[in-house]
Formats: sequence, C-alpha cells, structure tokens
Amino acid sequence: MSGICAYAELVNGKLNCLSLQEHLARTAYIAHSLFQRRIEVSHGPLGRLNRLFETRGPRPATMILVLAALLHDVGKASSVYRLHEDKGYATYPLHEHVSSHLVGLKIIDMYREGGGVNLECARGLRLVAAVISRHHSAMHCRHPDELVMGACRWGIERLQNAVSGVSRDRVLEALPSKVRGLVEGLGLAGSGSTHHVDKTLRLTTSRAILQSLGHSRGQASGRGHGVWVLPSVQALSGALIVSDILVAWRERCKNGECKEPDKAYARSWLSELDATSHLDKAMNKPLEELLDPVVDVLEQWRMICGG
Repeated sequence: MSGICAYAELVNGKLNCLSLQEHLARTAYIAHSLFQRRIEVSHGPLGRLNRLFETRGPRPATMILVLAALLHDVGKASSVYRLHEDKGYATYPLHEHVSSHLVGLKIIDMYREGGGVNLECARGLRLVAAVISRHHSAMHCRHPDELVMGACRWGIERLQNAVSGVSRDRVLEALPSKVRGLVEGLGLAGSGSTHHVDKTLRLTTSRAILQSLGHSRGQASGRGHGVWVLPSVQALSGALIVSDILVAWRERCKNGECKEPDKAYARSWLSELDATSHLDKAMNKPLEELLDPVVDVLEQWRMICGG
C-alpha cells in the first residue's frame, strides 16, 4: 500500500487507503467553495475578524479557514501512526494537535528570532492552529483546553510520541505538489522536534487565543475581544468540521454506492449548503484545478508573513 492515508477501510476484504493528498486538497476546496461568501459578508464576530489585518484578496477569515483546511490532517503523516490491516482500519490519535503543532512551531520560531515580530502573521497563524486543533474537539479528551488541564493523563505523552514521527519530508509528501513550495516557504512543514509540544498546545487554548489578541490594531487593551474572537474560532472550526465530514462521506461514496449521508446532521448540511454540486466537482476535477483558490489564499499569507 503506497502513499499516506487520510483514513482506511475494508473494501472486498482488502484495506483501502484513501489518499491524504486528495483529502486535504478537497477539504480546502470545499471549505472555500461553501463558506467564503458566507463568512466574508458576516457583520458579527467574523466581521470583526475580517478586520484583523489588511488584505488585497481573500479576507482574513477565509485565509484562516482555507489554510486550516489544507493542513487539518497533515499530522497523519507521522510515522508513529499505523494501518491495522488485520482489523481493517487506521488510527490517528490526536492527529489534529500534531497538525496544529506544525503551525505553532512557526509562531515560536518567529518570537525566538528576535527583532520586530510580525504580529499580523503571528496572530493569524495562532487562529489557524486553534481552528485545526478543534476539528475533533467534540470527542473525549480532544479539546486543547482539556489536554492542557490534564484531563487525560496519557494526552501529552501520546501527543509527543506522535510528533516524534513527523519529518519535513513526510509532511511535504502528504501535501499536494502544487502547494508544497508555498507551505514550506511559510515555514509550516515543521520537524519531528518534541521540545515545544506543550508550548504549541497551549497556544491553541481558549485563554491563549484571547491573550494573543490583547493588543490588536488600534486597541489599547483586550477588553471585549472575547465577544468575537472565540466565537470566530468556533465558527471557523465548525466550517472545517462540516467540510471535512462531507468530503470524507463523498470520498467513500465516489463509486455511487450510497445516495446520501447516514447521519442526519450531514444530510442537513448537504441540503442547506447546497453542497452536492461542489462535492461532485471536488471528486471529479483534477487536484491542480481544485487548488487554484487555495494557492490564491497561500499567496496572500505569503504577503502577510513573508516567505
């Protein structure tokens, strides 16, 4: 079995690996297609987020969501994770925090380099990491706040173990070729260092997110930020969760073996977001074409962060 799997399942008695490259590309495409207009016209918390920094293209909320979607499962590239061919599945415990760790390392490096820190880039990337870290937060001991508070004794140790299996080469292998150079240029390809796992995890907690925006543009203090920053993170995490689940359903049904999602909430999303045609495009278009809007977003991040 070749390539890195987004997930695996038994098909006719054989373990079928569904490509992580394809899943990341499709999820980023669907997140952009379904939610860009919705989040860019918002006048609520996401409207405030869209004023986080100036852009000439996609707005900050779209930039954060699409980059998070592109990287949300890249932590599955860790060599520690295993396919259980005898049992017919693959397991990726805490992979979302491995993925957010790669973004967190970039933020830590920015502050270690000395000189003036690019606060717009650092704040934006912290929100990217926070969104990624929450896309399985409904599950037991998966929310970053729970892990940091020690709700699960095994949590940090298991996360450190998973991070130790991450290398730059495996991360780049997990990404579609069209975006590898841009992701690496932004410093998000990471390494297998486990020295800062606790720090990068703490960067994604609710408290840290509030503190990170404590001195936003034109603001003398962080008072009032809680009214919009955490709801914004939660809204973008929700958009990522919806995109991820719909793409995963459609990938499993690509041969027309099922007509609609089993879960009622997924059927509701499919209908209310008018997502069927977008999912058909995600499955049938070449990855190179799917990634055109994603590349536009990455180019905007390059303008904000350099690289």
